[in-house]
Amino acid sequence: MVLFNKVNKELVLVAIASVLLTGNALAVPKLSGNYIISLTDTCQATTTYNNSSAMINNIQPGYISASLYKLTLTPNSTGVAGMLVMSGYRESGNNLRSETMSSNNTLQESSSSNQNATYSNTATTFTITGSKSSQYHVYYGSVDSSNVAHYAALIRLKDDNNAYKNFYTGIISVPNKCAEQGTLVRQ
Repeated sequence: MVLFNKVNKELVLVAIASVLLTGNALAVPKLSGNYIISLTDTCQATTTYNNSSAMINNIQPGYISASLYKLTLTPNSTGVAGMLVMSGYRESGNNLRSETMSSNNTLQESSSSNQNATYSNTATTFTITGSKSSQYHVYYGSVDSSNVAHYAALIRLKDDNNAYKNFYTGIISVPNKCAEQGTLVRQ
């Protein structure tokens, strides 16, 4: 038992020294090259119920979308920030459809977009800064010998930018936060 503990301690010390000398295990993975990003947004449908009239006073139909983009990430000298070029498609629509709602009652719509922006990443975040900023929590998958990540899983809470009109009162309101999640895969 004493010999086993001594060997384990020596192996641990060698591993720690290796990490401290090379710094590789502590480096933030780089995002560089061409990636495919797939994102899904889900915003809850919400209602307000009036007990005295026994009617639903307000329906916010929620929202769901699926996006597929090609990203080209060109890092600057730091390796963890740079330029981003994005192009792709988004399919979206309301979670809840009502026969009485006349505005914003989209069942499904398709759109394409192109965007140039900047990006940065840390050990726990991936941020896109363009006309709007999007910061995601991130977990990285495999990293190659140049410390470039080939896979990342992303998630964030975001504000829903869709305003909904209360069809009884005419009041415009915006629903609560939405969840967005996705994956980033290097090509």
